Amino acid sequence: VYQLVIHFPDSIIGKELIALAINLTTNKTNAALISQDDQLEELINRAFKYNDVLLFRVTRNIAQFGPVTNIDIYEKYMDSLIELIKQSCDNTDLQIELIGTLVYINSEKWDTVLTEGDFLDFIHSNLVSDYSEDDLVLETVMLIAMIC
Repeated sequence: VYQLVIHFPDSIIGKELIALAINLTTNKTNAALISQDDQLEELINRAFKYNDVLLFRVTRNIAQFGPVTNIDIYEKYMDSLIELIKQSCDNTDLQIELIGTLVYINSEKWDTVLTEGDFLDFIHSNLVSDYSEDDLVLETVMLIAMIC
């Protein structure tokens, strides 16, 4: 499945294939297999290249169900994830998947991220805005709980 996803000829992966990948990565063993070697980074890079919401869902599942050793890879992409979240104001589904991925990155780097950038303002605006979707608020609260 990994090979089919990475080498899919179109920018957005076919619905049946990505649905299979999403479901497979909810299993710890499958998430570990799909994230071995450089495969996780290739998935993340493809997701960034095409802003593919469902492929970001796959990487989120791997963050949740995959091995703890993946934390170094996710830490490497934290700044990029945060920047894409802030740039994707018009794509709530993408924001939900990206914030949902950050929830599983338990890192010492959070102190720096929150003190040096404007991500804290973004988090605050998600919580006080009357226009934020419930799922976005929930993911934001989960992120705050993990950081604290």
